[in-house]
Amino acid sequence: MTAEIAPPPRIAIGPLGWLRRNLFQSPLNGVISVLLGAALTWLVLQVGGWAIGEARWSVVTENLRIFLIGRYPGDLAWRIWLSLAILSVLSGLSAGVFGRTTRMLAVTLSAIQALLAVLIATSPIGLVGVVAYAANAAGVWIAFVVGLRGWMPRRPLTFAWLVSLPAAFLLIAGFAGTPLTSVATNAWGGLLLTVVLATVGIVLSFPLGVLLALGRRSRLPVIRILSTGYIELIRGVPLVTILFMADLILPLFLPGEWRLDRVARAMGGISLFSAAYVAENVRGGLQAIPTGQVEAAQALGLTSVQTNISIVLPQ
Repeated sequence: MTAEIAPPPRIAIGPLGWLRRNLFQSPLNGVISVLLGAALTWLVLQVGGWAIGEARWSVVTENLRIFLIGRYPGDLAWRIWLSLAILSVLSGLSAGVFGRTTRMLAVTLSAIQALLAVLIATSPIGLVGVVAYAANAAGVWIAFVVGLRGWMPRRPLTFAWLVSLPAAFLLIAGFAGTPLTSVATNAWGGLLLTVVLATVGIVLSFPLGVLLALGRRSRLPVIRILSTGYIELIRGVPLVTILFMADLILPLFLPGEWRLDRVARAMGGISLFSAAYVAENVRGGLQAIPTGQVEAAQALGLTSVQTNISIVLPQ
């Protein structure tokens, strides 16, 4: 019989020991900790006193609708809530099915919607908005339980995500000549516009970023130089510059009959900007893959495309 080896004992230092180890290691560290603690306490008291006694939060509550959806028509706001409900349910299902990778997204989405429900309770939006956001927050957790029990397969859930994002965008935008009245993008604003731009930018930048990362590692000099130049150029330019160029400079180079929407131009600028950073992240992951795997794939007769699709990119 093999003897069982007991695990090492846990070392508990307690709160005082933690303070001594991290904040009061030496007299100098102790003085710095006391001074910073006093400054932080004073700052918290000042900000708290202003927030409770002097700030006029009625400006926020009365204009909360503008902060959330801009000038989007109030009688069509149900489209936004329906789109948010679809994404909430899918986030909860993903948190239960895929585990830790998507759990933080579901928790964050649920917390934001619960906070919005509390804020809306004191705003002119009324009870409908409170019920909508509270129901969406609860829907995240209900869907999480459903996904945790394994009642939702992974492939249909992935397909649902691919379909839901463009469907939610089209639901918010509407169609001309259909019961879903078209809403001009100049009426979008606030949190709605921010979320739409961020979501579209993330989704569109990922495939472009992967292609740029592969192009930077390509053996063809033209592709490698173009990919490297694009990544380094875009990373060296602030995002606000690209947005200004997309809004003001790009229309000057388009034919007179072409009229690109301002939101569409902003989506393109954000996607192109984010793709450069995604490419660097992907390139770091590609460098972590042992070269022996690529050499083994080449020994089996796989082409570069087959090696990247079947071996490199899945990791």
